[in-house]
Amino acid sequence: MCRLLLTLDKNRSPADGEALSLFAAFRELAVRGRVPPGSLASHLDGWGWAYWCEDVGPRLRKEAADPRLPACAQTINEMAGHSPTLVIGHLRKASPGIPVRQENTHPFCRDGWAFAHNGTIHDAGRIPIGNLSPEGDGDSERLFLFLLNRLQGVAVAARAAAIGQALAELENNCLDYTALNFLLSDGVEAFVSCRYRDLALTSYYQLWKRQDAALLAVCSEPIGGGKWVPLENGALLNY
Repeated sequence: MCRLLLTLDKNRSPADGEALSLFAAFRELAVRGRVPPGSLASHLDGWGWAYWCEDVGPRLRKEAADPRLPACAQTINEMAGHSPTLVIGHLRKASPGIPVRQENTHPFCRDGWAFAHNGTIHDAGRIPIGNLSPEGDGDSERLFLFLLNRLQGVAVAARAAAIGQALAELENNCLDYTALNFLLSDGVEAFVSCRYRDLALTSYYQLWKRQDAALLAVCSEPIGGGKWVPLENGALLNY
C-alpha cells in the first residue's frame, strides 16, 4: 500500500524545473496521499528514488524512514543537481506483516533495473523466481524477481509481451493480490502496470498519467499542474 511516481523526459533530455517540482509535490503525498478505507492515514514507512542521468544508472537512494525527515528532501535536491532523465519514486505504507526495514524499501534495483510496487500480494510465496534470491522478505521484491526472471534473454522488442505474459501467468495461477501496480525500468524503457482487484477501491489504486510535449509522468494521484488522465484497470504501458 504505497504511492508511486514515474517521470520521463520523452526526448531523454535532463529534467527541467517543472519535472523537479513534481518530486517535491510527490513527497507531500507521504502525509496527504490517499489510503484505503479503514487504514491509518499517511505513507511514512519508507521512501526511495531511483534515477538515470544521461544513460547512467540507476542511481538509488532509499531509507526505511519517515519521508518528512530532511534526508528525503535532501535527496530530491541532490537528484535535481544530476538532471535526471528518468525517475522512479516511492512512498511506502507497509503491508501488514511485512517489516519496515531497508531491505523491504522500494525501489528495488538489480541488474540495471529498478522497480516499485503498490499493492499487497497475500500469497507471494507462490510466485516463482527461479534461481534469484531476495534480499528482503516482502511480496513486492518477489514480484520484481519474477519479472526479471521472465525478462532474462528477451529481446528489447519483445519485453512488453513478456511482461504481459508474466502477468497473465499470475492471473491464471489465481494469485491472491489487491493490486499489481508497478513501475519498472532499465533506463532505456519504462513499463507501467495498473492492475487491481477491488473496484470499490478504484480511487486508491488507480494510476494517473500526465503527458505533454516534453514530459511524461505517472503517479498514484494527480499532483502539481497539468492535465492528468486515469489509466484503465489492467493497463500495461511501455515507453
